[in-house]
Amino acid sequence: MTRVCQESYSLFALLTAVLLVPAVMLGNEPSGEPAPKGVFAHLTPWKARPFAEVALGDPDLAACYLLSPGLWSTAKPPSKPFDEAGIVSALGAQLQGLVAADAVPPLSITIAETEGAAIDAVVHGGSAVVLVPRSETPGAEEIARTLAPVILAASIGPAPPDQRCGEPLLAVAEALADSGSLALAALPPTLRPVRDWLEPRDAAAALDTCLSEALDNERHWQNRRAAIARLRQVGGASPQLGAATALLVETFGDAPRARRSPFDFLLAWQKASGKAYPALPRALKNALAAPLEAGLPKEKQKDQTSREDRDEARRDARARLVATGAATIADVAPTANTQIRLEVAARLRAKGEPDLCKWLAAGSLPPVRTGCRVDGEESGFVFSRPKGPGFEVVWKPAVGEEAVLLVWPRWVLFPAVVPANGDLWFVDPGGVWRVALDGRTPPRLASAGSFRYLTVAPDGAAVACARWPEGGVVVIQGAATHELAVNGRGGIAWLGADTLVASDGERLSLASLQGETRPDVFALPCCRALASTPAGILAGLSPPCDAGLVRVALTERSTAPLLKLPEAPLGVTSLPAGGLVLGLAEGLLIWRGEGAAERVGSGLTPGPG
Repeated sequence: MTRVCQESYSLFALLTAVLLVPAVMLGNEPSGEPAPKGVFAHLTPWKARPFAEVALGDPDLAACYLLSPGLWSTAKPPSKPFDEAGIVSALGAQLQGLVAADAVPPLSITIAETEGAAIDAVVHGGSAVVLVPRSETPGAEEIARTLAPVILAASIGPAPPDQRCGEPLLAVAEALADSGSLALAALPPTLRPVRDWLEPRDAAAALDTCLSEALDNERHWQNRRAAIARLRQVGGASPQLGAATALLVETFGDAPRARRSPFDFLLAWQKASGKAYPALPRALKNALAAPLEAGLPKEKQKDQTSREDRDEARRDARARLVATGAATIADVAPTANTQIRLEVAARLRAKGEPDLCKWLAAGSLPPVRTGCRVDGEESGFVFSRPKGPGFEVVWKPAVGEEAVLLVWPRWVLFPAVVPANGDLWFVDPGGVWRVALDGRTPPRLASAGSFRYLTVAPDGAAVACARWPEGGVVVIQGAATHELAVNGRGGIAWLGADTLVASDGERLSLASLQGETRPDVFALPCCRALASTPAGILAGLSPPCDAGLVRVALTERSTAPLLKLPEAPLGVTSLPAGGLVLGLAEGLLIWRGEGAAERVGSGLTPGPG
């Protein structure tokens, strides 16, 4: 395994011991510094409930469970109460000075117990889950020390490209800034400021080893890049290196700016080297003398490995441009890597780009959904999943590789593609959105408000959804929106092009687009999802009823079991070649009409694609 930026233990043995002592064992009060503005939180104990209920009520919380496989099945309600005020106060102290005022949304923190031996946490958007060991109840400070770096990591995006330096040096600078910020977030307030107990000369050796290895152009860039990237993860740096980078960020004095402008962070270190900062390592001194070439093989090296390293660094620079959302079609050649081009397209759709299809058509493409071709695009399904601070919508065929259709800054549920007009519909916190896959127009908010259960009419001429949490059914036709006198809190499905069947969770009702209704057609308790398929109307049922899929016979007012499941699916869609795609806590499942369902990925609310 490649060792990069992992200094030996001996020099920092005592320091490491101090860093690994839980805050609750130190016996001192927090420093009393004010909490950062904009950080608000409330705690909720974990309780057993259907995953569909969680995803409908708090999509960001559902994303936490997707991001931590196994969490949903192992979490238990906490056996002891927790000090909410103490945890929130301690969390503010941990994040003091490390986040901008608006960088962290108000947080809903779920506390759960597990049989594991260590405390853990996962964060997405405005939701967090903290797993505490059943065998030992951690204190408020220890919970905050675990949660704070995870919150901070979730708020950190890639640094933007910097024309003053090449990709290897920028990646190193970014890793140092992120690593130092994460280390500060994990330190007890009693150990901040770091300069009170760590002398700059004692941090120099760890930094020297790290930078010598990271900038060594004799070593493959791919290997160095992987090790550098680990420093940007919670717990990715050794305690001794984490303390050294924490001292750097603290001395710089502005952690958010260090992460936004990591090259300026290096220049500040260079300017004050040997004073408040540790001495500038020789490798970094040489790199700053030629920042555009730092970490790259010399131009005169013409061997294949050197050429590959330079090419890989150029691809990484392009990927950074894409990931920061700054890339335009002029920045990425039509001959570039297919996945890069598809991600650029996914990000541009979130803004609108009239020349998107022309750009995509200039290069070869697999038969994925793009909305730009009449022929040559396979049918499949779409689903949403967490990506960075928001979500992405992904297209996937029944067999084969997936492709990202849209990168969106907020959570997304119930995506659906209308191939006839090349539109992608979905709901987010703001309402119902319509996105042109060909980028011809910017995304349009078709109806503002809180909605769930979006479904497209068979002819693509109308979209129905349910107001949330009330359940009132809304139909969108062109620029017109009108409400139907039925409740769809348990799901909605089309029965032909102009009739809807809706569930309030206990009973099914019918409504036409002309406003005619037939309430209470028959009782169907525990309903969490409805779907219109070639096999007829299907319903997803949750406990205490027998969980699974049933076929609904409206004329006979009866149901027949179809597929037994551990819970009700949230999102059911049919595949063009037969079979169904279901969304559950354990992942996306394909069921082909017999036998067991096959897991094909992780995501929420699959829809037609």
